Amino acid sequence: MAWGYDGRGERVVSIIAFGCPGLQNDTDFFSNSFGLPSVEITLIPMLPLPAFNATDPVQRDWAVQASLQAQWAHAIAPGAGLTVVIA
Repeated sequence: MAWGYDGRGERVVSIIAFGCPGLQNDTDFFSNSFGLPSVEITLIPMLPLPAFNATDPVQRDWAVQASLQAQWAHAIAPGAGLTVVIA
């Protein structure tokens, strides 16, 4: 990366609603597609957490948003860790 900044030693934290069951797989696919290093996403669920309902369009939209947030945070700071808080 330009100027040597890649987020190494830092952690990006996102807070999302409902969660995304395929978040790690989506981010792995994104990373592989764009030549980024792999990253392990730490998930912190807030309780009580409702079960993900794939037929609910609101939950599906939030799942897409969660994936996009994680993927682009990783693209901008590929050396940083990622934590997602599911509210």
